[in-house]
Amino acid sequence: MSKQFTVLVVDDDTDILLLSTSILRRTGYEVLEASTGKECVDAVRTHHPDLVLLDVRLPDMTGIEVCRQIKGDESLEDIFVILASGIQISSEDQADGLDIGADGYIVRPLSNKEFLARVQAGERIKRAEDALRKKERQ
Repeated sequence: MSKQFTVLVVDDDTDILLLSTSILRRTGYEVLEASTGKECVDAVRTHHPDLVLLDVRLPDMTGIEVCRQIKGDESLEDIFVILASGIQISSEDQADGLDIGADGYIVRPLSNKEFLARVQAGERIKRAEDALRKKERQ
């Protein structure tokens, strides 16, 4: 049996944070929470979650900068990062996020079903990448 998949949800909007974490926990994910960029970086270094669902706008730094820090650290670069925003939603914004290393970009608002489907798609990709890395090491 595969290990429980851990998702770190990072958002300074408490309503979005509570809704997101509730949906994920009900589905069986292990969920961690953060509301600032610094809390996110600290949680990533401490807990090494499988996936980070990262708001683009945070009070202390942008999600883009947080993603850049995660993907720029060799010990963390395998963490799957999905950026999310209801404000920075243009094609240009999304391309910028993907260009710096994000693995996905969610434009809000979206239905709970789509939200969960996007996280589950991220999980499938992450597990496939992990299996490939393991096979390459053998």
